[in-house]
Amino acid sequence: MVDEEKPGVSGREGRSRPAGSLPAGRRLTKITDSAKKRKSGKQRVKSGSPGIAGLSSGKITGAFNQAIRQSIAGKRKKGLPVARYDLELKRAYLENADGTREYV
Repeated sequence: MVDEEKPGVSGREGRSRPAGSLPAGRRLTKITDSAKKRKSGKQRVKSGSPGIAGLSSGKITGAFNQAIRQSIAGKRKKGLPVARYDLELKRAYLENADGTREYV
């Protein structure tokens, strides 16, 4: 008697499976179950859920903007140039502590 192969499953070596197919004997489980078991990797964040350490995205953005302002103020205080971008001329420039611009 001739053994019949199941459709989509090949017993021969050297043949590749179609992209996205599972090896023989493997079942597809729910994505949510596998995401719970995963300890690292990308995970989706539900909209409206609290962000990092329970902070909202608005508070995180505000803290980021404040940190940038403090960094620029510190560079000006030390007399170091600050890299900026001119939207009208669409060119980058270095702004010195005295306010002069050097286009790059």
